[in-house]
Amino acid sequence: LQWLDVDFKTGMIRVMPGKNGKIRFVPLHQKLRKALLQWQKKSPGPYVLSESGRKVGVWLLSTKFKRILDHARLAGSIHKARHTWITNLLLAGVNPNLVQKWAGHANFKTTNRIYTHIMPHEGQEQINRVKL
Repeated sequence: LQWLDVDFKTGMIRVMPGKNGKIRFVPLHQKLRKALLQWQKKSPGPYVLSESGRKVGVWLLSTKFKRILDHARLAGSIHKARHTWITNLLLAGVNPNLVQKWAGHANFKTTNRIYTHIMPHEGQEQINRVKL
């Protein structure tokens, strides 16, 4: 991720092509925006995460993330953090179509298949919204 991909004015991050080969835009949470603005002051160079001004590769990023988790006595991985993010979006009531778009899933079936089991009581909440 390069600083050019972070648009602080619009509050969006441009995510370069993933598995499906498409660029996507993901909104910045206000707390992440503040943290990135502070980090930008300490992180010279074109990359948000860099090692001596050079791009940090996936392996190194995963290794450093794992060390941080180990230090905090937490289990997980970057991939599990992604699943947690998507799960939390859905549990917070974010429109599943937006979640699918932000996650970069090629179609809604993927999002639906992987994540709908986490919302077993959603039907009750939804039905109670109807005015009778």
